[in-house]
Amino acid sequence: MQRSESFDSNARLAKLRDAAIDMMCGNESAALSWLREPKEVFGGESPLAHAATECGARDVEDLIGRIHRGVFS
Repeated sequence: MQRSESFDSNARLAKLRDAAIDMMCGNESAALSWLREPKEVFGGESPLAHAATECGARDVEDLIGRIHRGVFS
């Protein structure tokens, strides 16, 4: 069971990484920096820390989508 959870976590983080890179117009360095920096919207947690759970990952995915589409967040 733990092996599956690890795979799920890695897949979730890879998906967020790709979404962040897309949000940053292909700039991987900027995307990784954004994922590591604390965000007020997540109570001072970084998006990576917040994405430790499935629910948190959905929150991060939602924020990335709003930013990418230019929706005020």
